[in-house]
Order: sequence, then structure tokens, then C-alpha cells
Amino acid sequence: MKAPIIVNESTIPADPGCVYVFSSLAVAERYFEAWYADESYFACDADGLPLKILASDQSNGVAIVEVSGEPPRPDLAIKFLRAYLKSIANTKKVGRLYISDEWVTLASAQDIVVQSLRHPTE
Repeated sequence: MKAPIIVNESTIPADPGCVYVFSSLAVAERYFEAWYADESYFACDADGLPLKILASDQSNGVAIVEVSGEPPRPDLAIKFLRAYLKSIANTKKVGRLYISDEWVTLASAQDIVVQSLRHPTE
């Protein structure tokens, strides 16, 4: 799995809802409690590899695993990261500059991933 780990809370998986971005799988697994596995969400890594959040008996938390048989959706990963960055636009400073809605709209996929990792949920 390639960071960031993206979790989109939405009843319609292709539409951005509340988007969480984590710098690693371990951080994402620590963030959620076991009950979250039953919630409505779409999770993926930076390449759009679909992920599943499962309740974990070992940690009383969750385990995040790859979903076998489903193709990667890099388009959704970037869509969710753009939505996430727009939600924090003008609240996070990057050097002397703010992340603007315009920048998020025009930035390359690689730049979107880099900025998301600089400003994760955790």
C-alpha cells in the first residue's frame, strides 16, 4: 500500500464526504475504533487500491486490508485528496503560501499526493 491512506465517509462511494488522510497504514489503523468497520465509507491508498476496514479482535481497533478482486481507482484517490485539500484550503500554511482552491484544482496528481502527506488528518 502506498501512502497516503484515504478514507472517504460517504453513502455514495464515488462522492467525497468527510475525507480522512493518513500518512501511513499504522496511523490509520490506530485512528479508528472497531465499530467504524460497520460504517459507510470507501477506503484506498494513493494509487486507488481499494481497502477494507475490519474490526480487529487483537487490538480492539481495526485492521485495514486490501480488497481482492477490485481494480485500483486512482481517479477516486485523487478526487478524494483534492476534496480533502479544498476542505483545509486557507487554513494550512505551506511555507509562506496558503493552499488555495485554485491551486488544488490545477495541481498535478503528484503534487496533490505530496501536499496531502504534508497535511494529514492525524
